Amino acid sequence: MLSFEYIRYFLEACDCGSIQAASKKLFLSAQGLGAGIQRLENSLGLKLLVRSKSGVTPTQFGKEFYLYASRLAEDMDQLEQFCQEYRKSQASDTLIGVVGDNKFASSITLCAELYSRDHPDRPTNVSAISFESSESLQEALRAGELDAAWVFHREEQPGFIYRRIDEYSPLVLICSADCSLAGRSSVSLQDLGALRFIQAGRADSITELVSRLFTEAGVRQDIFMYSTENIMIGKLIDDGIAAILLRDCYAPAVVKHCTRCAVVPLEPEVLVASSLISRAPRSRHSVQSKFFDYMADYLHQHLFTYR
Repeated sequence: MLSFEYIRYFLEACDCGSIQAASKKLFLSAQGLGAGIQRLENSLGLKLLVRSKSGVTPTQFGKEFYLYASRLAEDMDQLEQFCQEYRKSQASDTLIGVVGDNKFASSITLCAELYSRDHPDRPTNVSAISFESSESLQEALRAGELDAAWVFHREEQPGFIYRRIDEYSPLVLICSADCSLAGRSSVSLQDLGALRFIQAGRADSITELVSRLFTEAGVRQDIFMYSTENIMIGKLIDDGIAAILLRDCYAPAVVKHCTRCAVVPLEPEVLVASSLISRAPRSRHSVQSKFFDYMADYLHQHLFTYR
């Protein structure tokens, strides 16, 4: 059986006029390329090239073989292009929404690259888009404008599939050891009315959730500070400038940057989870569903293992 790889070696040798030049163009050793052409000649039972110190020239048979082989090479190039374009057309275009400037949003793209590497048979093109609020994000998801969304939430809404990145965790207050609330066994939302707070960002699903809790409790919080850097958050807490309300599962990541702080549970308990949510697909085994399973597991393993 003829080897198309060796046919390409022969074509390149004819075009370049020498084994040495062809081998450099194909990034092969001269010995390897010459041996490949020799195997092609052996399989044909006919000589294709006349070798000399000045280079190679095709035999009479080699000249005719070259014409057929050139057409074959063109057809193979077209076939490869067709396969690449078809594969691209079959790739799943996936749009994932986040609220505000989620500092972990770049991991969505990285996760998609790793997924494509691990599952080359399931191509998917993934991009992220930012929304101002969880409500607008979920409206877009319900309307089919998004394929999935990454949010913090207190409860699960009907009509969505929730892939939890981390489990429900209670909110806690982290404040300076000098704060009047530091020695208490628990605090209520109303107890927090006099504190200044650090928030992750002006538009972020956890910030939005905490702000809504204050509003529901009738507590006005007009002064917020914003930081996503745990080192800075730890210093602000230590200095008594501000406190932070966040999930207990994340507390160790902040506390390790504090030298004098207290962690106080919120009462009554408020449970918050981080999830990748999507609409119910036609098939649970679709390419998108498999990618969402992969992504939720990836984010859980790489971003939310604090302890």
